Amino acid sequence: MRSLALFCVVFSIMACLPERAFGQNTQTSECSSGFIKSEPSIGKKFQSLQDWVSFAKALDVNKSYSENLSDPAHYKAINAFIESNANLPLFQSINGLAYYYQCFGNDKNRTKALELFELAENSGDPIAIQVLSVQPEYQNDKNWKKSKIAQLKKNKSQDISQSLRLSFEADKNFEKIQELTKTGFIPFWEIEKRDKKLKRWLEPYCNLHSKAYGLWKQNFHALSGLSVCNHLRQGYNNVHLAYSLVVGMGHIGHPKPQNVVDQMAIKLGNTDAIEEAYRNSYEFVGLRTPITLDENYQRHIQRILEISQLNRQRNTQKANTYKQPPTTHINSKGILGHLSHEQENDFSKICYYEFLEELKALNVKSVEICPLTHKFDH
Repeated sequence: MRSLALFCVVFSIMACLPERAFGQNTQTSECSSGFIKSEPSIGKKFQSLQDWVSFAKALDVNKSYSENLSDPAHYKAINAFIESNANLPLFQSINGLAYYYQCFGNDKNRTKALELFELAENSGDPIAIQVLSVQPEYQNDKNWKKSKIAQLKKNKSQDISQSLRLSFEADKNFEKIQELTKTGFIPFWEIEKRDKKLKRWLEPYCNLHSKAYGLWKQNFHALSGLSVCNHLRQGYNNVHLAYSLVVGMGHIGHPKPQNVVDQMAIKLGNTDAIEEAYRNSYEFVGLRTPITLDENYQRHIQRILEISQLNRQRNTQKANTYKQPPTTHINSKGILGHLSHEQENDFSKICYYEFLEELKALNVKSVEICPLTHKFDH
């Protein structure tokens, strides 16, 4: 079995599915697959996909592709059509989606879904490859991804295949980007040098993901990659778009952790900006924006207001701390330093503490709050 890297951050190129992820509603069995919720791009020569889209739209000519596929009245006909094409890789993948995302009245069955995806990916089906690429068994297997790039490259006329291939190609740069943006202290004289290196790796990474997204809006690798590009000031530096892309991933079944999305929303400054970016998130993944936003959004806003209030309280406490002379308390666990100031830089934050007439630094993630005090070894 292939191992899973246990990190789920907003800038992780693979979309993890934690127990409490933004956009997940454990009380509903609604199908969240982007392939089902939004009509996919067919491309020039993807006959199986053309047959599937034509069938879905013909179920009721007065309704859209997604409306027909989400109507329980059509589930029997849909499942029968999938079964009648069970020998075709795309339909094996669609059947896998049905069990993986609980579509067309099917219960969730990950084991059966993966069996179907693995059957389809042997023939180079892009839908199967995309879902398998974020599974623990495949997520960090570079040899597997390399072989899939070669398979996808052969499907030159399929927009979905080429979109996924471009994202896989882009991901080759991500380890270097992650290394250059990891949490840790960087002397100010090294920051400019680091930024130049980062731009050199970001440019091809962002360009490839942009092309991938242009071919297929439900490519969650491209969505995640572009969220990185728009969040970093060395990239496109558009936090509104970065937030919309991350929220959009939740709409199509690959949500980011709640705390990550909440912290991104806070950076937008006010609830009007958050609502505008949230509404835009539907369009970015090819979905129709609802007139009334769902319960996930309402809970999201409530958490943001609570976090903002907590931040104000902490800022008040810090202001009071600045007015007091520094003191130290020596005990067996170390010497207590008091927060002096902080410096934020992309993914990391440096907290500085007054400690025995000098400054000590503590490195934390950019989304974390500097503790008012911290004990250091003398």
